[in-house]
Amino acid sequence: AGSGLSSTWPSFCCSAMVSSADAKLDIRAVWQLTSMSVGAGVFAIPWVFVQLGFLHAALWVAVMAVLANLAMQRLLDAAAEHEKDSYEELAELAFGGAGKVAMSSITLVTTFIAGLSYVSAAKELLLNLAVAFIVDVDVNSAPHEVRILSEEKSIALLAIFVAAVLPLCLSDTMGGNAWISKLCVFCMFSAAAFFVGRCIIVLAQGCSPPIQCGEKPAAFAGSPFDVLEFTATLAFSFSMVFALFPVLKDRINEGGGLQCAVAVLRRSVRCSVLLCSFLYVVIGAAGAITFGSSTKGLALSNLPLSEVSTQLITLMVGASVELLVAIVAFPTVKSVESLVASCTGSGTPSLRLRTFLVVAIGVAMVLVDAFLPTKAAFTLCGSLGLSMGAYVMPCVLFLRLDGASQGIGSRMQSLVRLRTFVVLFFGLVLLLGSTPVTLVRLLSSKSDTTSQPLHPLICGNPAEYFRLET
Repeated sequence: AGSGLSSTWPSFCCSAMVSSADAKLDIRAVWQLTSMSVGAGVFAIPWVFVQLGFLHAALWVAVMAVLANLAMQRLLDAAAEHEKDSYEELAELAFGGAGKVAMSSITLVTTFIAGLSYVSAAKELLLNLAVAFIVDVDVNSAPHEVRILSEEKSIALLAIFVAAVLPLCLSDTMGGNAWISKLCVFCMFSAAAFFVGRCIIVLAQGCSPPIQCGEKPAAFAGSPFDVLEFTATLAFSFSMVFALFPVLKDRINEGGGLQCAVAVLRRSVRCSVLLCSFLYVVIGAAGAITFGSSTKGLALSNLPLSEVSTQLITLMVGASVELLVAIVAFPTVKSVESLVASCTGSGTPSLRLRTFLVVAIGVAMVLVDAFLPTKAAFTLCGSLGLSMGAYVMPCVLFLRLDGASQGIGSRMQSLVRLRTFVVLFFGLVLLLGSTPVTLVRLLSSKSDTTSQPLHPLICGNPAEYFRLET
């Protein structure tokens, strides 16, 4: 077996008695789980680090990573004990038909908002790149937000982006898009390395135009209400829970058996959480310390598009985030199918029905995007969906179904139970605290009146309006 690493499933076929300690690391599963979390939200983390303080936010990332891993391990316990390979089936076993509908609805709402935020971020990045490449205007370096398209044109462009990627969700299994996971994880980690490297150069050489830097962030900052809002944004970064069962089902279909698949996925989950946490802390701290109070909602936009290297990285990130919509939206499609099946009593959906559902999801994304800002989508996804899907429901299901699995024992060891209640409490705080705070701040916030149209930047004084050519 050598190093114990492998990227293919057949070598994992094993007996039901295999332990997670003896199981090999499924690299492909790590990529698939990580790709669910490593997307546009990675470059939203520096902004959170500024708001909460870089050490304060880093501590929250570590805490949430530990709790997310514990929750997913308990979810795998329940799956192994009761021989269930889907979130909805576990919820149905615990709470009947209402539980299945509730779990499908939670997955639908969370992954829908996540997919919307991804496609919106891809549109923003690639549109800024197109302006820099075609008309030689660096909108990233403008002191105010630049309005490139009218609202109507922006919605039309989003519709094109949605139509370009959602057909990939017509696949029966998530494994059909495994190449997207591998490609995008590689691209996002490469972009992260570039971003951190560029931040180090700025710190070493000093901040000078066209790069804008503000006041350095404090180590600890933020009011209790800030903590409630911004930890929800961080929670968005642990959305791999919604890829857990699609990956599990893929492995079972490839001949591994449920018990074996669960044993292997335990290590993959821990590795994915560790990778994501490391990436979040490094990017968050680097961006916050470098750009300070001038850090933007997507910190990659703090780098000037007058640099060819930044243009290439922006293209790579924008294209990767666009492709990742197919990964993030896959559970959305499956959840809608589950809801339809529950209502109609039908079995496996036909290709015609799946096509209709994918089109309906795409239309809904375009309509919702007209009213929901991308930054708010990240936060609401964390407070509403991730609090329930990543923290609350795994613990509720584990406690409801006794948790007598994978060596835990029928009496539910007190330490495991205590940890489960801690994760449950945290998820409830996110749900009941972060959601109302986010909604109140979203409704009370004023629109940005300092944005300026693109036309004056093209036709005005080149030295004044941030043209790339000098």
